Amino acid sequence: MWTWLLWMLLCGLLLVAIFFGLIYLGQDKTIFQTQPLSAVAERRYQEHAISFQQANGTQLRGWFQRHPDANAPLLVYYGGNAEEISGNLDLLQQLQCSLLLINYRGYGQSEGKPSETALKADAVWLLDQIHQQQSIPWQQIVVMGRSLGSGIATYVASERAVKAAILTTAFDSFPALSRTNYPWLPLSWLMKHRFESDRLAPTISQPLLNLIAGQDRITPPNHAKRLGSLWQGPVTTREFPRADHMSITSDPDYWPSIKLFIHSR
Repeated sequence: MWTWLLWMLLCGLLLVAIFFGLIYLGQDKTIFQTQPLSAVAERRYQEHAISFQQANGTQLRGWFQRHPDANAPLLVYYGGNAEEISGNLDLLQQLQCSLLLINYRGYGQSEGKPSETALKADAVWLLDQIHQQQSIPWQQIVVMGRSLGSGIATYVASERAVKAAILTTAFDSFPALSRTNYPWLPLSWLMKHRFESDRLAPTISQPLLNLIAGQDRITPPNHAKRLGSLWQGPVTTREFPRADHMSITSDPDYWPSIKLFIHSR
């Protein structure tokens, strides 16, 4: 009998180990849902296409559009985890800014494999490149991140003296988010990519526009509010009560709020 109980216990432990092993091994594909660039988008935005080659040969590709006014802000956009970002070019043009949109490695036509470390390093390196090549002052640059991109934008704001940050459907950290969305699973200690923006926010003195979807079930509002409460610089919060994670950009006050924030700094 004891042998049988021991065998059952070992089988149970093995199944648990396999379950958590699959979660650990599969998290890259869950977090980074890479998307290709469509042929239609490639042709449509070809005029603004730009490419940056890193020292190891990795090419990061996207779009740069310089506003006719040399003093116009540069808006640098970081997308969500399943977002090929070319579709934002038309929407962002209404903000009357210069625009820089570079797909994360593995997304669109950018090469390489995404990870938290790589995406953060890429973002700072790309910003340094555009700052130097286009002679754009730091105090003319605004970083904007949506969902996963909020973690990238927060990191960049902590590393460079940019003018301001705009975060849409932001989160405080992946471990905190996992405790809300999956309270029955001890996911936090399995995470390779933690995106702990809550550790960086108290070090950031630049202004923040915190855009929150009141019906968000993917990054619930309390996570964005907590991040805003930790931010060292002045925070402007706009909550859209009827919007969810995806529909927030369709709210009639969404784009005007961003435009007003950018041009009133």
